[in-house]
Amino acid sequence: MKRDIWKTAVVLGLSAMLFSGCDALNDTDLNEGSASYSYAGGSGGSGESSRNDSLAVVKTIDPDGFSVLWIKRASGYGEVIYTDDLSRKRGRGYPLTSNTTGSFSLKCEKGQYDDYGILFSCKPSNVTYTKRVYLEKGVEYKWLVSYGFDHEKGEVEATMTYIGNGEITIE
Repeated sequence: MKRDIWKTAVVLGLSAMLFSGCDALNDTDLNEGSASYSYAGGSGGSGESSRNDSLAVVKTIDPDGFSVLWIKRASGYGEVIYTDDLSRKRGRGYPLTSNTTGSFSLKCEKGQYDDYGILFSCKPSNVTYTKRVYLEKGVEYKWLVSYGFDHEKGEVEATMTYIGNGEITIE
């Protein structure tokens, strides 16, 4: 119970930072030794333009993995994608999608890994099923929002790399 309250407080704090436009929290220890986070965040804003969405990728230690936080301000279909090739329409996958405005998250926990790659089991906040994210070792994956059914890409908001031994970096 205490752990759930703490997790909720962290998510609310990160959401507040996104709304306030904070984009420079790097390798900060938020709770004296119990967890550490690194942050890569997008731009804030208001209005109906999909360019005003906010996206952050947060590395978590407890549990070992990462979370994606998306504030979707534009109506219509949108998806968070990760890709090593920006020319691909939907990247390597789209683990978080929505047709409505709001705040959405994707909590990913580390699963199997080896010398070739790592698999994460991810739980989107707005659906009942899990999704998977697979990262090959040494490949830089860019995280961004794709808008509409034409999949117009927004700005790259974070870069994630699997470096081996179950460890990822986020810039």
